[in-house]
Amino acid sequence: MKFKFDDKTKFYIGLILIAAILIVIYPYTSSTGDFIVYSCDDTDGGKAYYTPGMIEACSEPTCILSNTLGYIRSYDLAEYNSKTGITTLSEMYCSGNNYFIAKYKCPGNPIKFNKKGACQNCTGNIKLLLNDIFNEAVVQPGATVSATVSGFVCNGAMFYIKKDSCTGTKVCNGLLNGEGKGSCSFKAPTVVKTNYKYYACTDKNGDGKFTSTGESSVLVYLTVKK
Repeated sequence: MKFKFDDKTKFYIGLILIAAILIVIYPYTSSTGDFIVYSCDDTDGGKAYYTPGMIEACSEPTCILSNTLGYIRSYDLAEYNSKTGITTLSEMYCSGNNYFIAKYKCPGNPIKFNKKGACQNCTGNIKLLLNDIFNEAVVQPGATVSATVSGFVCNGAMFYIKKDSCTGTKVCNGLLNGEGKGSCSFKAPTVVKTNYKYYACTDKNGDGKFTSTGESSVLVYLTVKK
């Protein structure tokens, strides 16, 4: 028994056959957005946010060497935002016959090595001086106050000087240098008062908060008097 198909039916059958061939050649998982491959190798061993790396994978069973059909190379990419002092890392890693991208945020400028990016390994806790005084600086109403921070070694990380707490009003901010030092200035309140409270704050883990250990300095007082 012979089947006869009109041109429209033949067209749709052709589309179905093409789709079936593509699924076999290029399997895809919609749940992760990453390709299923025949082999995958991660040079930094997985989710290693502080080690520059890349993945090498094969989407064809005959793929062996680089630059052959089906060979895939993808680097860990790090993008730094100078307005926030935060690096966003796109970390490539393998899991079974899949490769994935994990997004991770960290403070400061990234490490870059042969196109590969990673987070900077920052150390220490932030400290604050007002007019080079640790405990209580004394100034006149409206005077310029110099805020100096140190202790958190993280080149390019943003610091904030805030009044009353790290959730309080920002009075100035700046970026840390390679030695973990930075400075900015602000105007003292115009109302005469003892023990205005100030803190230095920095976001160590990129969560947009200052609640983790070492993200807030010890309280420093400022007294305003005539």
